[in-house]
Amino acid sequence: MAMPVSSLERFWERLRGLMDPMVRGWVLLDRCASVHTWGMREPCDLAWLDERGQVTRVDRDVPPRSVRWDPGAAAVLERRSHRGLWPEVGERWFFERAAA
Repeated sequence: MAMPVSSLERFWERLRGLMDPMVRGWVLLDRCASVHTWGMREPCDLAWLDERGQVTRVDRDVPPRSVRWDPGAAAVLERRSHRGLWPEVGERWFFERAAA
């Protein structure tokens, strides 16, 4: 199954993350072990990935004005909270860069 995932690379993109109204769907933050939800108006879901893409932890419904971290994480997948498909601990996820 293909899921639309935005990879945020630049500092200001990553700082804004899901607060940016132009960001839709899922966001991948590569080389990331902490996430803040300051400035967000709604909760978000986080899936923490190791260097092989295996989900090591899932945080659902993280409230605004929070900080979450996982020192062993290589990346974090995030989205605005809602029910539906979301990674589970133990699954492996692979991401390909879309052709421009």
